Amino acid sequence: MNRLLAAFAALLILVIASTGAARAAGPADFGNLPAIAATTISPGGTKLAWFANENGKPILVIQPLDGGRATVVPLGQNKPRRIIWSTDMVVLVEVSATTRFQGNYNTIYEMTSTISVDLATGNSLMLKVGGDSALNSIRVSRVASDGSGDVFISVYEYLSSNIREPTSRIGTEGRDDNAYSLALYRVDPVTGDTDDVARGDGNTVGFIMGRDDTVLARVDFDGETGKTEFKARDGGGWRNVVTVENARKGSLDFAGLEPGGDGVFMLDTRTAVAKLVRLDLASGAITPVAGITGSVTGVRTDPHTGDAVYTVSEGAEPVRTYLDKTIKAVRENLGRAFPGKIIVLSGWDRARTKFVISVDGPSDIPTWQILDTQTKQVLIIGEEYPGLVGSALGTQSLISFAARDGTQIPAYLTMPPGGATKNLPLIVLPHGGPEARDYAGFDWLAQFLATRGYVVLQPQFRGSDGFGKAWADAGRGEWGGLMQDDVTDGVKHLIANGTADPAKVCIVGWSYGGYAALAGAAFTPELYKCAVSINGVSDLPEMIGWVSNRAGEESGSVNYWRDHIGNAMDPEVAAASPARHADGVRAPVLLIHGKEDTVVPFQQSQKMERALRDLGKPVTLIEVPGEDHNMSRAATRIRMLEELGKFLAQHLGG
Repeated sequence: MNRLLAAFAALLILVIASTGAARAAGPADFGNLPAIAATTISPGGTKLAWFANENGKPILVIQPLDGGRATVVPLGQNKPRRIIWSTDMVVLVEVSATTRFQGNYNTIYEMTSTISVDLATGNSLMLKVGGDSALNSIRVSRVASDGSGDVFISVYEYLSSNIREPTSRIGTEGRDDNAYSLALYRVDPVTGDTDDVARGDGNTVGFIMGRDDTVLARVDFDGETGKTEFKARDGGGWRNVVTVENARKGSLDFAGLEPGGDGVFMLDTRTAVAKLVRLDLASGAITPVAGITGSVTGVRTDPHTGDAVYTVSEGAEPVRTYLDKTIKAVRENLGRAFPGKIIVLSGWDRARTKFVISVDGPSDIPTWQILDTQTKQVLIIGEEYPGLVGSALGTQSLISFAARDGTQIPAYLTMPPGGATKNLPLIVLPHGGPEARDYAGFDWLAQFLATRGYVVLQPQFRGSDGFGKAWADAGRGEWGGLMQDDVTDGVKHLIANGTADPAKVCIVGWSYGGYAALAGAAFTPELYKCAVSINGVSDLPEMIGWVSNRAGEESGSVNYWRDHIGNAMDPEVAAASPARHADGVRAPVLLIHGKEDTVVPFQQSQKMERALRDLGKPVTLIEVPGEDHNMSRAATRIRMLEELGKFLAQHLGG
């Protein structure tokens, strides 16, 4: 990528909905990469940038808001991840690629690179920092506040002199063997020149920076003990301010700078109700931030200052508490302009006069728009999935059902278009993670299934994120147990109330959801007519062993999975592995797995296939060469939906 290509003469792409009858959308309409995604606005509010696709290949589009000619940057085989504006004339794009390291057990990793694009010259540059950048994911942590356009990047650097254990692995968190040290650099994205800013040690996982680009503190995490230490910059050294003895049981996490103050805000999850607190780096004093309601699950920060602007509380319908009056007023006005819609504030310019938003609803595809508060106009940028314009989509709603112990489990239910509400074929779609969650709004996979004629249930089972610490913690050690029971009880609820046909139920999942699909087929075989696992786990002890080989026996990753799943030598962990209980499976099983999955290894699906095939059980394994855990390529997603649609039609109808 040496020069930029010019195209897109129009100011904005406007996709006009068809006025004819609703048409049936196919796998390509859902599986293709979005036509517009990750839209961002430049600091001065003069340009937009977004990810698009051209013939199924990702591209970066940069569009001047004055009606000038757009610029298009082909991204080749790279997978687009994030867009960051340095100045109005320099944009940075984060991409990832699967990389194989021959010297490290021939292991593959998904490595992130950052490419800067200079709109003045048309030149592009892949940023490199550190002594051995090939082993680092290069991601921008922030843009300098002085208007220079410089960016800050932190990377792990290899320190051979500090090795304590020669069997260390390259992971993604603090290195307990001190083989790697976190370093922070200031980088000129046009020239590539770098300056050394700060260095930590083998346990350092991050730096906290102030508005003036100074380093305020660093964060150290010991993966073996779970201890986290916050150390303030003190002259040429570091002074410990706060220690959390076991961060895996509850932690303090940096959540942004105090608006108008000199403190830092932290998300405190050490108690049942997560709180936003203020940390005084001078004294170490921690005080609650007034006016915040509910248990906080996240904090949004201003992309230009780092100030916290609003908090998000737990729940199926998260509540936002605004710390910034301007952002609050804009959001309230948008709520009045789009009643009943789901509105996401994607970003804004430094002057806060132009805001990029995404709008969708219970049966709508997302539309990207820009609000200009000076002209009081909202302009449409385009539809995220233009192939679905004019198509009848399913309608999503929030429901809840009682688990067997009486606990109310929230869930999202998507009814197929057409108006039928009773005795429908059902797809239960547990999410990945498992400490993740689904959200209200458009879901391309759920909508694909709904438009095939299935009602889709997405249960937010215990163990899910976003519903409080106790809810998430309830899933620890419950693979195949409580988490699976909640999924099962959701299916039984829809059968009992007449929504689902008990003879036409299939369980489909991705990642942890793939595990849940296989566990459902193995442990509750009477419930399911078929099961589909996409990049799913099938053998828990082997999964823990694989993580250990990649990250090191004492790494934070291994300790996390041991805490969440259990010890690999525990008979109960082995007993919760579907591949070891294939004899219980009655239903046909479809396995789809990317060969370059760096989160769940392809061997997990291979083992499940062998176990089922050896017993004469109906099973199909679809290998997807060159694909990652997220199925990031358009051709892959389309093929996956085609295979999924055929499999479900064969066993459920629809």
